[in-house]
Amino acid sequence: MDTRAAGARTFGQRGVRPPQAQPRSASPLSAARVVEQEDETPSDVERLFAAIPLLTFGLVVGLALIFALEQRLAFDVGPGGALSQESAVALGAASRDNAIGSGQIWRLFLAPLLHGSWSHLIGNCVAMALVGFLLEPIIGRGWFGLIFAASALGGMAGSMIGNPSYMTTLGASGAITGLIAAAFIMSFHGRADSEDAAKMRRRALFFGVPALLPLFLGAQGHTDYHAHLGGALVGAAIALGLAFTWDGTSFRPRWAGRAAKLASATLAASALSCGGIPMHFAEQAAIAETLMPDAVAALPSDALKKRSAELESRYPDDPRAQLVRATALAEENQLGSAEVVLRRIMKMSWPARRFAETDVHKRAQAVLPVVLAYDHDRLDARDLAHDLCGDKTQSDSWPMLSQAKLCPKKD
Repeated sequence: MDTRAAGARTFGQRGVRPPQAQPRSASPLSAARVVEQEDETPSDVERLFAAIPLLTFGLVVGLALIFALEQRLAFDVGPGGALSQESAVALGAASRDNAIGSGQIWRLFLAPLLHGSWSHLIGNCVAMALVGFLLEPIIGRGWFGLIFAASALGGMAGSMIGNPSYMTTLGASGAITGLIAAAFIMSFHGRADSEDAAKMRRRALFFGVPALLPLFLGAQGHTDYHAHLGGALVGAAIALGLAFTWDGTSFRPRWAGRAAKLASATLAASALSCGGIPMHFAEQAAIAETLMPDAVAALPSDALKKRSAELESRYPDDPRAQLVRATALAEENQLGSAEVVLRRIMKMSWPARRFAETDVHKRAQAVLPVVLAYDHDRLDARDLAHDLCGDKTQSDSWPMLSQAKLCPKKD
């Protein structure tokens, strides 16, 4: 039996569904229902317009404009347009502590539209453009918009579940990874011609593998791989639903209008979420006043050491300034004073958990036993260095610890 003649839905079917005759006994109401369910054949102009990825282009422009506004409102902008954490949190960045623990749910809708630096923005927009230019013309703007919006929320869910409660996240990478997963699945659908399908698969793998694989390899860093996974799962689920319910005979998948409305509602929720910014802006501004600007922290180490006394005095609550001072004191052979500063860092109540479990903390942990060793307190130094020597996250400090004869040399 020819399934196309019977109008059966199959995964990857091409062609146009033939009109089916209505029974003579059909009422006008039942006929109207059939007309509502079937897509009208679009004109050549409508097809040409639908082939232009306007939504992809609009999202790229929109994200760029939002980031430009972030730059204007930020308290502190470092090299490469990098926002300080206080600026990011003030403008809507989310963590489990502030979004769920403090009841600021609006952050979950706003954070996916924010970015932390120019490189963060450009990387995301390039990936979305290269995938979206192929995916959007196939599934249409309604479903493309819904996958973007739903995957953004899925990415936030993944981040909230997978990351430590204090870790702050922002960016559209969850939404974009959802589009990448959807593109990979839809590349096997018959509506995409063979050339476009091959391109979508290659691009999905090119961007998708590095977005997801490091999570399973235990990679650590500033990239939120848990958000990538959450977005990819949502995007893949929606794409699978489309693939198995759309036989490709209609011009667009079913319920495209409803998908567009849901996407628009999510966008409206993001816009309304901006109302939460003024409630916490002043609080983050006050924290930022006590911290060394990121642009200053990025200066060469020699320049920082020359200003170490000034920075220590001006930013007593910033562990970066304190670490600069401790390093300068150690190099001046003022080992006792350096020890005092390093121990102060270890006991500091760090603002908004900004520096918890970061390179600043780890560096202070490693420098302290070295200072003690050169100050002839080797027993205490060895005790402090014992765990560090076997900690792979402290591998950058191993040469320094080995030189002080606190760790065996690593091959």
